[in-house]
Amino acid sequence: MPAVRTSGSLVGRMRGSKGVEMLRMKPTTQLRLDHNARSLMREFAHLTGEDVIGEFEQVTQALMAGARFDDYVPILAYRFARDRLRDKPAQQVMYIAA
Repeated sequence: MPAVRTSGSLVGRMRGSKGVEMLRMKPTTQLRLDHNARSLMREFAHLTGEDVIGEFEQVTQALMAGARFDDYVPILAYRFARDRLRDKPAQQVMYIAA
């Protein structure tokens, strides 16, 4: 597959989980995504970790599927996932008195 030049480095393309060709992520992008995922986990502690990470991964995959370069994917994924998570209701916990 041909490589794509982005921000001074060569980044190849790969197939995503649904067979869609996606940009291969640079290591610095992955570090930023990891940092943003941890930030969302702290901010939305009232939601389950699965909900937060699932939403963040879904948004990230959608952005990467259409990306020609990945420099802005971390901040966009953070903002879009954050907006979507704000709309989710808090997890309801029932306490049973013994």
